[in-house]
Amino acid sequence: QLRSESSVEGYMRALLASARCIELDCWNGDNGEPIITHGHTLTSKLPFVDCIQAICDYAFANSDYPVILSFENHCTGKYQRRMSIILESVLGDLLLSAPLSGVDVETQLPSPEQLRRKVLVKFKVPQRQLVPPGGFFSSSDLAVSPQSTPDNDDDDYDDDDDDDDDDDDNDDNDDDDNDDDDDDDDDDQGTDSQSMSDTLSWSSRQGSGSTASQSAMARADAISARCMTQLAVYCKGVSFESMEATLRNRFDQMSSFGESKALKLCASHHDQLVRHHITHFSRTYPKGGRIDSSNYDPLPLWDRGFQMVALNFQTPDAAMRLNQGRFMINGACGYVLKPRALREPGGAPADPLTMRLTLLAGALPDGLNKAPADLRLGVKLSGFSEAVTAANTFEPVALCATARPGAFAFAASQPAFVLRAPDREFCLLTLELLHDKRHVTGVCIPFASFQVGYHNVRFFEGESPTGALGHLWVRAEQL
Repeated sequence: QLRSESSVEGYMRALLASARCIELDCWNGDNGEPIITHGHTLTSKLPFVDCIQAICDYAFANSDYPVILSFENHCTGKYQRRMSIILESVLGDLLLSAPLSGVDVETQLPSPEQLRRKVLVKFKVPQRQLVPPGGFFSSSDLAVSPQSTPDNDDDDYDDDDDDDDDDDDNDDNDDDDNDDDDDDDDDDQGTDSQSMSDTLSWSSRQGSGSTASQSAMARADAISARCMTQLAVYCKGVSFESMEATLRNRFDQMSSFGESKALKLCASHHDQLVRHHITHFSRTYPKGGRIDSSNYDPLPLWDRGFQMVALNFQTPDAAMRLNQGRFMINGACGYVLKPRALREPGGAPADPLTMRLTLLAGALPDGLNKAPADLRLGVKLSGFSEAVTAANTFEPVALCATARPGAFAFAASQPAFVLRAPDREFCLLTLELLHDKRHVTGVCIPFASFQVGYHNVRFFEGESPTGALGHLWVRAEQL
């Protein structure tokens, strides 16, 4: 977004909708206090401490499963130190600050069950700071060479969580993707008078002893910055260099990708991504060109095993409906088990499923100022491949009014659709009311959980099931 009034309520709503990974875009603020804002835009600023308090209050309101805070960091060392103090003081025992006992810290990530009611930090860690989980820095680790320059230490002070470099794309929107390129944001550290480069420039004007002063201040700032990196216990952000290098990462190291780079990798390294994501996390995020906060299609990324496909929760578009449907099962706790083919080396697909879906009748959303004859009902089975989706997308059917106000039937008596899923675990069933081919309301359901029999399917809109808008009677038969 280019301009908007920010509010901590955005974090509250996302957490109440069971979002389990939250991004925080952190910058230097006034009086030594970090802030949350969308940098280089006219969006308003929020105190970092207010956002963390809101997360503390709402993180486990609807789900006890772990929340991951993904930091896009533009703060200098002393502000990072302040961030770590706020996290520890506000979150208290909820903050995971050390590896869990009883879990092999050298080979594996804990399960969501083991991390119940824990908040994890995802923070970009420079290569030279990577240590085993729970490890500690020695005095030599923390030392900064007197010959170091601000340029050599950029990673300590501008630890943006995103590692995308989309400027090599050839799409019309590629230039916009640079907004999300961490490695292009080195100048962000100069946005505040307390930045590392400003401090060193002031010191160099003091005459004799300037080299020692620079070294001392650089060392102090680097030590402050590492307070945050040590909180990244199981989610250490590292820069993506190549697929081959990524496959050699430790289990607790992960990278973030802008949507364009992620989709390129999906096309060129399908098998490697699937294998990598059996043991490692990865995160994707919308490109900077989406100034309207629109979303990208999460399906091809889920198909390659990406666990954290970040979306703009404030935009209830088709992508968010797919996300809502994908995470509807397990009591909408924010976690689902990946399909077997994505969680086991060489895992075989689940059994195929063919089902006949018959539409019977329904009711319109309350207050909808449209007659049934003006609406159509669309049926689509979305697979993680375009071919599956194309084969299971049907022409919307016309509605007609009944004697009961607000109720509707179908112009064609009980229209039926045969849905074919090569792998039931990968597919999502979408039912939606349309007006002039535009979405009015609808619902997305995991196909594997859609059982044989009669169903009263409620339409949902917005971020949670509290906004039920009409319903649909259907009959499901397995063929």
